[in-house]
Amino acid sequence: MIEQRPDWVLSRQRAWGVPLTCFVKKGAKPADPDFLLRDEAVNARILEAFEAEGADAWYKDGAKARFLGDTVNPDDYVQSRHSRRVVR
Repeated sequence: MIEQRPDWVLSRQRAWGVPLTCFVKKGAKPADPDFLLRDEAVNARILEAFEAEGADAWYKDGAKARFLGDTVNPDDYVQSRHSRRVVR
C-alpha cells in the first residue's frame, strides 16, 4: 500500500490512518535535540506490540507506560495522538 501511495499528510483523525508512534518531551521545543524520544528499547516494544496486536495497541489503556518501560520516566513525555493518512 505504501509503495503505491507516495503522498502522506498528518491528521488528527484516527479513523483515517495509523498512529505516529512518538513521544514528545514535555517543555521541549521542536528544534531541541531531545524533542522526540529516540530509544531503541522503546521502539522495539512498540514494534512487538504492533506485530502482535496491530496499530490499536498505541491507544490501549496503559500503552504509554508499557512502551516507555522502566528506562524512561513517563512523566517526562507526552504520547502523540496524531495519525498518518493517505490523501489523493
